[in-house]
Amino acid sequence: MAALLLNPIETIERRVLVAVELFDPVAQTIVHRGMDVTASGLDSRPILSASGRFVWIAKPGSQDWPTRFDVDVASTPYLPASQPGPARPADIANASAAQRLTRIVLAPRPSYLFPEGVTVISGTMRETVDEGAAAVVGAEVALSWQPDSHPAQLGQPIKSPLVTTTDAVGEFALVLIPTTSPKPLLDTAGRIAIHIQVTRGGTTRSEPQTRLVPEARRTDLWPPLAWTDLT
Repeated sequence: MAALLLNPIETIERRVLVAVELFDPVAQTIVHRGMDVTASGLDSRPILSASGRFVWIAKPGSQDWPTRFDVDVASTPYLPASQPGPARPADIANASAAQRLTRIVLAPRPSYLFPEGVTVISGTMRETVDEGAAAVVGAEVALSWQPDSHPAQLGQPIKSPLVTTTDAVGEFALVLIPTTSPKPLLDTAGRIAIHIQVTRGGTTRSEPQTRLVPEARRTDLWPPLAWTDLT
């Protein structure tokens, strides 16, 4: 069920317990349309603030505190998300705004309409290279790349702060949004050397070799990746 709308009068008269903002890492903005958030440990529904955040109102005398947030993304172009609640403050009544706010970064689905100028790596993960092999569902996919801070001497690879999960048919789309510094190292053709890492059931494997992908474009990997080929 969708959150209620919080009007200015309610904002003044009610005290916020916790709030959740859903963040689109591609558009770099807070989103909320078509989605809902539930909080384990709280028996109330959130209210939608004017800023697009999901807000739970404190009940007088209550010491309830959320332990987890689950995002119902419905038919939006994002993957479902769950995240632990914020650390419980020693004094809930006097907790700061920072202690009450949780940001959940949403991972785009492969069907997300990525804008031009964004580096995207999409593909499919299967159990083996055999035709008709089963899809690998629910595996975490991440990237690492070589930073350009020491072009004459390769340093430690940088792991992308964004990860994604393979969907019901094994497909994934991962956006390479580097941290402010260092940026990815480009070759003379303007390509980035990436390493794909996949984690499932607590086991992490990587492709044995790096891939060269063009910067600021979408690259669709083919053929599908095979779990048995990862090391």
